[in-house]
Amino acid sequence: MLRIQVLAALLAASLAACSPAQPSGPQGVTFDRDGVRFTAPAGWRVEASGAATSGGGHWLVYLATQAIHDNCRLEGSEQCLPPLETLSPGGALIAWHSRNCAGPDCTLPDGQPTRVGGREAAIVAAQDACGGIGETEETQYLVAVSPQRIDTIVICGRGLSDATREAIRVFLENVVWRTP
Repeated sequence: MLRIQVLAALLAASLAACSPAQPSGPQGVTFDRDGVRFTAPAGWRVEASGAATSGGGHWLVYLATQAIHDNCRLEGSEQCLPPLETLSPGGALIAWHSRNCAGPDCTLPDGQPTRVGGREAAIVAAQDACGGIGETEETQYLVAVSPQRIDTIVICGRGLSDATREAIRVFLENVVWRTP
């Protein structure tokens, strides 16, 4: 009987590892896909994008303090609408885009130097990156994932509290890339 329970537990763990977004205890949902792994802040929603790769990049995932849905699921769609219509007061949305590139296109732009998950990054002011969802602030983190990949992490906020800002800071600090 114990052997069956152990086998069932191992099977459940291996099936859970195949899922791109899965519950991960009190911390939040764990996302593990496209060479990136992170755990969302507790209580945040995570929605993996169904967008097809186009133009060398694709939307990877959305995280928010409120309900969201992937607006990239239309087949052949190259444009994605924001995953929510209106950001709630105090709310935050993180939209993550991954882009393959080469040569000078893979150079980080001028901006405030920082690190995201230990990788070199630049913080740049965003303008209209959130899609007009009622945000009062928007910031972009461009991360040098590899010599052939730059990820853009757009953070949209509407009157963010200090606690939400801290949750975002901790989230960005703990992102893990599998790309060397």
